[in-house]
Amino acid sequence: MKTAHRTPVADLTKGWVSEFQDFLETRPTHDPSKELRSLALSHFQEQGMPHRKMEAWRNTPLTLLEEVGLFSTTSASKRPKSEISEWVEALEKPEGDWQRLVFIDGQIDPGLSTLSDAESEMEWMAFDAALAEGSQYAPIQERLGQLADLKTDALAALNTAYMQGGVYLRIPASCQNERPLHLLFVSTGSGSLRCPRNLVVAESGSQSSVLVEHTVMDEAHDLTNCVTELFLAENAQLQWTVLEHASESAIRFSDVHAYQARDSRLSLQLLTLGGRLVRNNVHVALADTGAEVDLNGLFLASTGQLVDHHTEINHAMPQGRSQQLHKSVLTGNARGVFRGMINVSPHAQKTNSSLSNPNLLLSDQARIETQPQLEIYADDVKCSHGSTVGQIDEEAIFYLQSRGIGRNHAKQILTRGFINEICDRIPNKNVQKLAYGLTSETLESFVNKEETI
Repeated sequence: MKTAHRTPVADLTKGWVSEFQDFLETRPTHDPSKELRSLALSHFQEQGMPHRKMEAWRNTPLTLLEEVGLFSTTSASKRPKSEISEWVEALEKPEGDWQRLVFIDGQIDPGLSTLSDAESEMEWMAFDAALAEGSQYAPIQERLGQLADLKTDALAALNTAYMQGGVYLRIPASCQNERPLHLLFVSTGSGSLRCPRNLVVAESGSQSSVLVEHTVMDEAHDLTNCVTELFLAENAQLQWTVLEHASESAIRFSDVHAYQARDSRLSLQLLTLGGRLVRNNVHVALADTGAEVDLNGLFLASTGQLVDHHTEINHAMPQGRSQQLHKSVLTGNARGVFRGMINVSPHAQKTNSSLSNPNLLLSDQARIETQPQLEIYADDVKCSHGSTVGQIDEEAIFYLQSRGIGRNHAKQILTRGFINEICDRIPNKNVQKLAYGLTSETLESFVNKEETI
């Protein structure tokens, strides 16, 4: 499929539908997921790509896709393997004793990975390997697609039709995983549609920490459309941190769905640094009594970038707790969108839930659309939500200037303090340090582009 100068979004839909049979021919003959893929494609074809007449996409136009053009579903990377390896090895890594799985354009790279089946406390399979082995597909089939709704979510349907790469991870009951897991996804840039799929099952009483890092080589402009489904059994504890840092031309869509059983604990952090068009959806179902989630988000964006975070937390049973803090820092003519929904069902008495969305605009041209929402159908709850949009306090800048600090440096110090509140909430200290470094680099890039900060 050739890249056009400008391709209407409707033609993107037709293109991905027409390529599907060719894609299936590249799959293993006995791929047990073909029936599910075909069903997903039909749902995608019925819905088409999201558009601005849909409430959830009203502030997130997909016209940037038109400028980039058609994305092939079969293109391979043209970069030499040695170049990719050198680039990956040069990336800053979290300190400490980490197990690491590296995925290049969705496919696992054993040479760059450091985790083997023999040494892992967890059971894991590269997603494609599990699909190729029919007998290995059974544990995946039991859970796959339970949380991502193919009938109402076109991008989840597109991912399911073309899912390639990613990981299936099972954390055994009562497993106390002392070595955190690092999942590194690298896009090399071949003008392709990439659809990694992650499926995680944290069994009863297990404890684990996972860092999911998405990055892009140079000015790669692949479209990454990732879906992750997390299942937490009774008393399971999972720390799931997603760190995205991409080139200014990268386009990324992501769905994270979590299902929590009784007394489970989920700590979910989502940091987005860069990308031309980024849309992240997070859906959490607190499905049983006493389930808790801490959800923290941050995005930084500058000129020409649009970042959108949508969250939805559903309290279904009593004594659940959810805490959300989402921040954004925008400069230049960047655009940001945040929509957070908390839904409390009639059965969810004694719910304790809060949602806060402070936003910092560093220029007069930056814009943020924010919409925190509550839907409460129970009468014995403690819920709060709020949003603020503002600029750096001039009195605080003057105070620092009076002590010999230049104006731009003063603004950077105050912005750094605003960001650090999110970084400080990352449970793993080594991931905290990584987040501090990458957010500092992003702020420095704002200065280098001579944007207002």
